[in-house]
Amino acid sequence: MENESSLRPKVSIVVPIHGVEQFIERCARSLFNQTFKGVEFVFVNDCTTDNSMAILESVRKEYVDANVKIVNLEQNVGLPQARCKGIEQASGDYILHVDSDDWIEPDMVERLYQRAVESGADMVCCDWVEEYADHSELFSHFEASRDIYYDTILALDTDAYVWSRLTKREMYEGLEFPTCNMFEDFVITSQLVA
Repeated sequence: MENESSLRPKVSIVVPIHGVEQFIERCARSLFNQTFKGVEFVFVNDCTTDNSMAILESVRKEYVDANVKIVNLEQNVGLPQARCKGIEQASGDYILHVDSDDWIEPDMVERLYQRAVESGADMVCCDWVEEYADHSELFSHFEASRDIYYDTILALDTDAYVWSRLTKREMYEGLEFPTCNMFEDFVITSQLVA
């Protein structure tokens, strides 16, 4: 008989949803088509008033084996608090945040998880691409010690996006999530790095 840790998902992907009907299909397909199979998908419905949830449900029906949780909030709480609610429902060893208007490469979770396990790191980061109408631009994290990175986060002098990192779930225990949507990633990531 399998023990509880072998049944628990390795990675929980937390996706807040509010007003993203034009993006959620591409986002969901990029998640459900991951090469890494030990994933739990936690979609947080932050009281969206558009068709985002109906579109998600339509896509979800094509991926019957996907491990999906839908968290329906009773009132709109905003992005950081929706992420917090998703983490509370997550059961994976690691947390990955994905914004519902973004999409990820098919091997993103597999590569981040492999790197985290091989290095024994509590958190691993990845590069990202920003897409514009006429071009794409690649962004990379810079190599730095924890102390230097922490100082640059506090100075708002670096990128501190929560969606560019895979983090052990226990790192989120006791964190304070802001209630406003301004620089919320800096608030969360500075606590993760401290």
